[in-house]
Amino acid sequence: MDNYSNIQIYDVFKDVNIYIVNIDDGFNFMPYQNWFANDVWQKILAYHFLPNRLRAFSSQMLQRYYLAKLTNIPPSDLVINYNESNKPYIANPNGFKFNVSHCGNTVVMATTSKYDIGIDIEAIDSNIDIDGMGKIVFSQSENELINNSPDKFFRLWTKKEALIKAVGTGFSSDFYQTTNINLDDIEITKSYCIKLQKMNNLYLSICLYWR
Repeated sequence: MDNYSNIQIYDVFKDVNIYIVNIDDGFNFMPYQNWFANDVWQKILAYHFLPNRLRAFSSQMLQRYYLAKLTNIPPSDLVINYNESNKPYIANPNGFKFNVSHCGNTVVMATTSKYDIGIDIEAIDSNIDIDGMGKIVFSQSENELINNSPDKFFRLWTKKEALIKAVGTGFSSDFYQTTNINLDDIEITKSYCIKLQKMNNLYLSICLYWR
């Protein structure tokens, strides 16, 4: 791990809040329609399958109401826009940052007021095409760390997704091909810090990026 004396892991993450929602497949979200603006509600209903609608509903609930509470902006006044890489951000100029991810029945959101932030959660899939996918999403140094291990693949994958989402470019630029992420639970460089943890069969990574 790279270490820098001016960066303390507990200092940079003490301002971060994490919210986790575990979705009940039998939950009826339809009575909550009047909680959302029509365009947001239509985005939820645009998903054909119920599990996808439930994830979209839970994600919007986290964004519209927890963010409103944290930022002291009334839900009706909270404006969430998206950049060219589809990263959400609060349009109201208060400097608050957030990011959302989901996997299966779990939706997570991370918030902070200091740095750009990215979060990713993934289930470990032993059937993943490690070689095929690795060549697409990882740099050469990262591929060399995987050693045909699904666990290492998803450990790196969540860390990389969190970093890419924090930077805000998505996979539309060449940045993701030049990273040299490692397998450590905590990784600190001059530009970012990534913290990873395992929850049962899931890996959760959070990245703070200060450019």
